[in-house]
Amino acid sequence: MTFKCSYCKKDLDLTAQEFTVHFNQCK
Repeated sequence: MTFKCSYCKKDLDLTAQEFTVHFNQCK
């Protein structure tokens, strides 16, 4: 699944859980 991180502006091909981890580290 591709998510767009609103903090680093990257498109990330991750699971929802992986994206949540990224998002929390990135904000």
